[in-house]
Amino acid sequence: MDIKQRDSTRLTDLDFADGLSLLAQSRDTLQKITINLKSEAGKAGLRISAEKTKVRQICGKQSTDQIIVGGMWLGSHILAAY
Repeated sequence: MDIKQRDSTRLTDLDFADGLSLLAQSRDTLQKITINLKSEAGKAGLRISAEKTKVRQICGKQSTDQIIVGGMWLGSHILAAY
């Protein structure tokens, strides 16, 4: 679900005051982005809370693969696109 921008790059995250949404076209890409985020956040003394973090799949083929952070699976939801 990456959003193409005018310069052909892809929007991969939305930043909020107290959170962040990661966007990816595949579970593999999302896992890589999540690993990188965990690493960079750790440098600043921050961590990803597996209890508070959810994965939402909006369209495409349903996947049973899980995104893992710090050895814990993140909760997953499938949303129908209308």
